[in-house]
Amino acid sequence: MTLAQLAKSNRYPIVFIGSGISKRYLSNSPSWDDLLKTLWTEAEIDKDYYYFIDENNHDDTGATYNDNFFTAKTAAGNELEQVFHKKFFAGQLVIDGLTKETALFENLSPLKFRIAQLLQGYKLNSETEAELPLFRKFLSKAKMIVTTNYDTFIEDQLAQENGESPTVYIGENGFFNDTDGTAEIFKIHGSVNKPNSLVVTANDYQQYDETKLLISARLLVGLLHSPIIFLGYSLTDRNVVNLLSDFSAHFPGSDITEIANKIIVVDYDKNNRRLEETVRVREIPTSKDITYTSLRTENYAPIYEQISKIDEGVSPAEIRKYSGLIKRLIVDSENHGTLQDTLVALYPLDELESRIDNGQKIAIALGDRENFQVATLANYIEDYFSEHPKYRNKDALSFVASNSTNARTPFARIWNNTDHLPNSLSKSKVKKLNTMIKKNGTLQAIRNHTTKSYHTKLPEGFLLAEQDLSQKISRTADLIIWNIEAFNRSELKTFMMKTVLPRLLANIKTDASGNDRSYYRKLLMAYDVLINGDMTQKKPTD
Repeated sequence: MTLAQLAKSNRYPIVFIGSGISKRYLSNSPSWDDLLKTLWTEAEIDKDYYYFIDENNHDDTGATYNDNFFTAKTAAGNELEQVFHKKFFAGQLVIDGLTKETALFENLSPLKFRIAQLLQGYKLNSETEAELPLFRKFLSKAKMIVTTNYDTFIEDQLAQENGESPTVYIGENGFFNDTDGTAEIFKIHGSVNKPNSLVVTANDYQQYDETKLLISARLLVGLLHSPIIFLGYSLTDRNVVNLLSDFSAHFPGSDITEIANKIIVVDYDKNNRRLEETVRVREIPTSKDITYTSLRTENYAPIYEQISKIDEGVSPAEIRKYSGLIKRLIVDSENHGTLQDTLVALYPLDELESRIDNGQKIAIALGDRENFQVATLANYIEDYFSEHPKYRNKDALSFVASNSTNARTPFARIWNNTDHLPNSLSKSKVKKLNTMIKKNGTLQAIRNHTTKSYHTKLPEGFLLAEQDLSQKISRTADLIIWNIEAFNRSELKTFMMKTVLPRLLANIKTDASGNDRSYYRKLLMAYDVLINGDMTQKKPTD
């Protein structure tokens, strides 16, 4: 699957993030080997570190392990755990911020406490910092994030993008929870915020391996609907190999193309600025081979940009936030026997499933039945000019575009504060909005629709407060619009909000005849453009 096809499939991906990402964006993120060497030096272990690694890189027969030194490094973790513990409690090793009493009674590992210290307070890499906005947008499009990284960089970036901290599960926590994992982070090797959770030693990895089937099962379920992207791992990484092995053994289907389209591995290739997309086969000794899509490059920006185009209508963060609330509302309503009054539709609730299965468009709402309403001109305009508008920008623009292109429906505030149009707006609606802007999007364009005989200065003694619009509305409205910039802004606002707006709403609600409504709308349109500025055409979409 090409990146463009992945974006076009419009499915939020599962993202699996490894240490390569911390190395890319943090200037002080050590490799596993560097971390072990630093701790080895601090522990003042007599045996040379590399001698120990070589010594533990062979089995009992003397054969070399073919695991990229994994067995030897986890053995080094065991050695460090024992030496740190012994020397710390013997007073031979001091760790700032940790006392023997705390370590003893809170059962804290001196080694893991020290690792957490070393990895906290990370610094951004100035060479890749400019890429972070793209990376954050990419993260916000992840249905679920699984990471083996100890540091808090990922959750910090996602919080900055979404404006709120994500839910983070540490270790196996969360895999038993009643959640689909949407917009959540699973730190399967632990977190610096919980030092004892860190997976460091051979013993830790043995315990982790006993529960990793939970991770594979969760990801396999996710793969039924979403692709998975591995980022920050080498193709020899144990985590990738093990997961690919599980996928190959249990993936429900034998279509090579289908599997390759589901599994994407971003393979860092230094000095290669091009993006090379190839379908590859990974040999799995204990299972059938696995086919996946490889993206080889040093330049991650195009990958982030393509994934960021995915838009299922609501973001993963919104799905997580509102699905939980909706579930609580429905479950609570069922428990109290009030579901029919809480879940509101335009047809019986027992028809919902069949209508969805038949591909029919449906509309439901949650709340008191008496408050259920569809957007109308009256409630849109009332909301638009309120102090705290409730309509989301994309919903407001969609409603405006549903009107005639000749209709004067105010939307300058929304348009001028929207950098990119939402993908949910169809091309035809975008075209209608641009037509409406061409006709009434500037103050001059609105003035051009006034009667020429009223293109004069205000008569002496003309006061807005005295204009009740009950007589000669065409003359008064056009005269005000032609001279609208001359009025005191505070007085103009009072006139528009206390006189014009109430008259328009009353006119709409009573469906009054005559041309008065047209003049009320023209006045409010001119006021909107005056306050929020002329509208310009052709905004890019997300």
